[in-house]
Amino acid sequence: AVLIVYAPSLKGGYLWDDRYLVEEPARGNGVAGFASLWAGDVGTRAVEEPIGYYRPVLFVTFFLERLSGGPTPFVSHGVNVALHIGVSLLVFFVGLRWMKDPDSSFLAAVLFAVHPTNVAAVAYVSGRADPLAVLSILFSFWACCVVDGRRQNFWRVAGVAGFLVALFCRESAVVFPFLYLAGCGVMK
Repeated sequence: AVLIVYAPSLKGGYLWDDRYLVEEPARGNGVAGFASLWAGDVGTRAVEEPIGYYRPVLFVTFFLERLSGGPTPFVSHGVNVALHIGVSLLVFFVGLRWMKDPDSSFLAAVLFAVHPTNVAAVAYVSGRADPLAVLSILFSFWACCVVDGRRQNFWRVAGVAGFLVALFCRESAVVFPFLYLAGCGVMK
């Protein structure tokens, strides 16, 4: 369903600040460029002064695109579509764990996958922070839900790691612990 809805975005170019954030990073390439993504505010060539934008995981994805032969709109949009597919799958698995009904979980995942409110996050390359954060939060929630048996510590660490990744994708991920506690109360 995601491919049918978002395939046209693969033919699109960069929009608005995509050029400055994806194509023309002020931080450079190589090890020093990678390390600088974690050092603080990320300015761009368009804005040489600090802009108050600390989302290192987002910029790491752009950095990896540059390393793999330079970013192209097709690759950038393809990464966003792939992330949205991943989020949609996790909506299904978290829903299955939470609702214990495959049909309802499938319906929720399909509705999420094709809902028009997700267009900006998928079709706009700089909107990648949203699916990255949601993917990390849903993974963290799922990992925390499967904590049982012999591998408890592994899943707890995986859940915390997912939360930390989400925080470095988008600031709004800070609400996850509250959502997790609320979700655990509903699931019991």
